[in-house]
Amino acid sequence: MKNILIRKTLSIDKKNRGQILYIDMFYSHKEYYRDEISKFWNL
Repeated sequence: MKNILIRKTLSIDKKNRGQILYIDMFYSHKEYYRDEISKFWNL
């Protein structure tokens, strides 16, 4: 539930919406983008 609220709030801004979609793309193919996902967690 918290994730949905955060997404709705952040997606108002175009830049944030693009970032959310970008990250969703990585998670839709976790095995292929494993290294990229690790980079996000290490920020």
